[in-house]
Amino acid sequence: MTQVTSTAASSASTDAMSQAVSQAAAPGGALGKDAFLKLLTTQMQQQDPLSPTDNTQFLAQLAQFSSLEQIPNVATAMDNLAASNTLAQGAALGGRTVTYQLEGEDPVTGVVGKVTMDHGSIKLDVDGVTVPASAVQSILPPGSSS
Repeated sequence: MTQVTSTAASSASTDAMSQAVSQAAAPGGALGKDAFLKLLTTQMQQQDPLSPTDNTQFLAQLAQFSSLEQIPNVATAMDNLAASNTLAQGAALGGRTVTYQLEGEDPVTGVVGKVTMDHGSIKLDVDGVTVPASAVQSILPPGSSS
């Protein structure tokens, strides 16, 4: 009889947790911080008082969730760092003499004026012509003349 009661309590607990998750889940079905906290609260309310879950398990779950929550922030920071680094590399070409070749044209040598970033790629203004950094074939050392 104890096993039947335990199974029924377990089923009720599982149903309550499923309901808590479905209510707190984001519209796309993703679980966010609110869903996790609601699930954790429901789990604590539904646990068997004669054999409660160890508090360290709850804390470990919370720590794991916090770590997972920070991953998108780290990815965004890395993207920003990469973009800054790329722009810094392009800025190092300012005032330098470069030779570039645009598709279907002969190579041209000129001095880099302005350096900009357009949708993640570096664009150089070489003597009034916008040139993608990928079209640069050579860079003369500072102070050199062609």
